[in-house]
Amino acid sequence: MWARTRIVMMLAALSGLPAGAMADDMALRELQQAVDHAQRSLDGTASRLALLVAEYDAGALEEPSSTAAPAAGESVPAGAGKVPAAGGVVTRHQFTSDVAVREPVDRLERISAAAGRVFYFTELSGLEGQRIRHRWLYRGEVMAEVPFEVRGPRWRVKSSKNLLPEWQGEWTVEVVDEAGRVLARDRLQVDAPAG
Repeated sequence: MWARTRIVMMLAALSGLPAGAMADDMALRELQQAVDHAQRSLDGTASRLALLVAEYDAGALEEPSSTAAPAAGESVPAGAGKVPAAGGVVTRHQFTSDVAVREPVDRLERISAAAGRVFYFTELSGLEGQRIRHRWLYRGEVMAEVPFEVRGPRWRVKSSKNLLPEWQGEWTVEVVDEAGRVLARDRLQVDAPAG
């Protein structure tokens, strides 16, 4: 908060505007960005819901209660995510360069190690009271496990990994439930820094 106040004061001094007016203008812009982001998120959610309804009506989706969780060692396809876990599902999961207003800003399948950091975003539904983990693997070796307590009927979580330049190749994040079942899995290719 102190750093933001200093920035507002410096910008106000440079622009000749009173600091209060500058802070109000910045707050208004941040609010507008949040509203714009929320609208894009709602539009995307409505589109995804319409697609799921159409797939269900066409018989392409099974009832959630009839979808079995993957057996031990069984692979979950990248991008798959409707695996139920004790009555709940992983509704969204993806690598992203950042998370703003609790939403991923993009979807990554490939990134340069020069980016320095990558996030993994997950949205969970119906898993309240459970403990879910993001398991980060590099070339098949577990590098980190980040646990989350799910505290609501719809819960969004993120974890991140700082990328070292030598960590090139395939990274995988698995969403794992309390029983050790892999509910979702995504892969990310980390390329060498340019130059």
